[in-house]
Amino acid sequence: MSLADRYPRLRRRQLPEWVVNNTDDDSDLVQAARRSFVGAIQDVTSNARFPIHLDLRLIGPSTEGGRLPSDVLQVADRFQGEVREALSSAAAARIADIDWVGVSEGSAIMHMVPRFVAVSLDQLDVAVVDEFESAVAHVLKVHDDLENEADDSAFADERPDFLHQLRLLTSELNDRNLDLEVTAAGSTGSRLNSTLSRKGRIRAKALFERSAVSSPQVLSGRVVSVDLEGNAIEMRVEKQRAKAKIVQVPSGVLVGGEVMVGQPLAVSVMTEHQADQTGNRTADKHVWVGIAADQLPH
Repeated sequence: MSLADRYPRLRRRQLPEWVVNNTDDDSDLVQAARRSFVGAIQDVTSNARFPIHLDLRLIGPSTEGGRLPSDVLQVADRFQGEVREALSSAAAARIADIDWVGVSEGSAIMHMVPRFVAVSLDQLDVAVVDEFESAVAHVLKVHDDLENEADDSAFADERPDFLHQLRLLTSELNDRNLDLEVTAAGSTGSRLNSTLSRKGRIRAKALFERSAVSSPQVLSGRVVSVDLEGNAIEMRVEKQRAKAKIVQVPSGVLVGGEVMVGQPLAVSVMTEHQADQTGNRTADKHVWVGIAADQLPH
């Protein structure tokens, strides 16, 4: 029911659109009122600045009827992490926090606003405000890329720390079977929207799913240590000038004199790691295959 339906006397007046429109809940009404306020101010002065608002709507079985279980608050923390990683380190230091300012009655919508560090009394650094808005816009674009099932190449230039936060957010949504809609009202009156539904969450899962990658190679160098209990040896590899741990070495090899600390050794190994579609990968694991006697270092 619109406000005009609730108060028939209003119908005799010239009313803004948000009053006569049917709204889903109180949050929609608040957002419509904000738009009307921005429009009225911009009619007077086109270069006005407004408070930044971030509205996070959670949709799923656990939020029906406007409920907001306490364990879903982690979603907002993950979203904050995304925005922070999308900022430069200098800009992030100028943002004190992204504060909660309430939850709309009758909906599962969390309202948040950034709190900036003032450069002086009653004065904000407009450049930092602009960068914050750019970071939010970037986060929402990436959400839309997932929702639109974009190719892996769309995420190729993202920073690893940002992708880590994106993975945490989408995993949180998957664990709770929740969709996320974000509405961002900017300081110049602009509005951005993004959606992460089940389709986008499935795309994220495929993007971050790790698979095993293995390749044979020969490591050549000198033995640094022997671990009889762990069936492993450590070598200082000549070409890499770094230590490499080799696991699953047969006990007979360790005690039979074929491997001795300080002695040169060439070993055939299977090098394994896990990698996802963004290029993120685990450390290499070297699994013993055998001694490469024909490739001993000099």
